[in-house]
Amino acid sequence: MMNRPNSKTKFKELSEIDKYSDPKKYFCVGVVFSPDTENDHYSGCPPYIEICKVEGCTESIYFRVPEIVAYYAKTHPQYTMRGLERRVEAGKRLMTEEFKRLLNIKE
Repeated sequence: MMNRPNSKTKFKELSEIDKYSDPKKYFCVGVVFSPDTENDHYSGCPPYIEICKVEGCTESIYFRVPEIVAYYAKTHPQYTMRGLERRVEAGKRLMTEEFKRLLNIKE
């Protein structure tokens, strides 16, 4: 991601994204469905798509993603930073249990 939006960022509606779909002119820099669980987003930041110009990506164009679209990604752990952290913690618990089993440690 090039930049993070701030409270003064103007978000375009998703219905306008077709105007920016020429891959020779624009590219997608990021898709953030759950800014409240991502790194360093301002409070109240909406879910968004970030697009940049191919030549001289100096300013990002942001598109607000409707909550109904972002809901799936926000509620399924593999799509959020918090969810990824929970998966790592679950993996640690599974590994601990496997070590206990292999070492015949009972609690």
